[in-house]
Amino acid sequence: MSGSASGRLVVVSGPSGVGKSTVLKRLFEAAPVPLVSSVSATTRPPRPGEVDGVDYHFLSEAEFARRRRRGGFLECFEVFGRGHWYGTLLSEVAPSLEAGNWVLLEIDVQGSRSVVEQFGDAITIFLRPPSLEVLEERLRRRQTETEAAIETRLGRARQEMASADQYRYQVVNDDVDRAVREICDILNTERRLPYMLDELREEEIVKKVGGRFKLSTLIQKRLVALNQGSPALVDLHTEDKLKIVIQEILEDKIYLDTDANLRIAGGGPDAGGPPEMDYRQL
Repeated sequence: MSGSASGRLVVVSGPSGVGKSTVLKRLFEAAPVPLVSSVSATTRPPRPGEVDGVDYHFLSEAEFARRRRRGGFLECFEVFGRGHWYGTLLSEVAPSLEAGNWVLLEIDVQGSRSVVEQFGDAITIFLRPPSLEVLEERLRRRQTETEAAIETRLGRARQEMASADQYRYQVVNDDVDRAVREICDILNTERRLPYMLDELREEEIVKKVGGRFKLSTLIQKRLVALNQGSPALVDLHTEDKLKIVIQEILEDKIYLDTDANLRIAGGGPDAGGPPEMDYRQL
């Protein structure tokens, strides 16, 4: 399944304490695309103040199991130790996609894999902390967890961060406003890129970079560098950073090394200086 021709799926994952709720609340206000949330289903009982169909779709265990057997979930999982199931209903997502909306799913690493298997064009974003030390500090600052619970969350965070490379994009939440701007840039790039690539021989540029996943990574890293003040390597007389990045790729000015680090090519045999350098030196 490739997804809807009109809408897009946006998957956001990240460890507990990374600040997903705060970032996503701001994102819904600032998104450059028609971004909507998806209401998940669960077998756990409602908490005080929660409304069925708004906070969650509260299903009985029998109804949840029936929908699982009939393939009614895009992804679902059981929270071990509590016995409750959570999942994303296809009936919740499909109508929004068909209406042209971009549907955001806040799910875990396992759920993300399931979504990508069914919707290969899903935009996957992993929100990560600046470091595990910063994440631990945030968890302790809450003062709502026991020591054992904090250690459990940190252990799970290490496992989740080890899987971050499976995501098309990674965003560091060291500053909420900056993280929101970066995700908005990602969504805007994903909105515009298909039309730009149609004009620029899509297969050629994807092959040049080494695949769509690498193309997404290269564009994101170069946009971050440009936003941080790195000068453009082509003269297009435009402030449109995406156009600049695409042209830099076409002219072999930038590439990813074997460790997925952004590199700047020397520019040819007469360029002088080292053949390549890390963009952060610019």
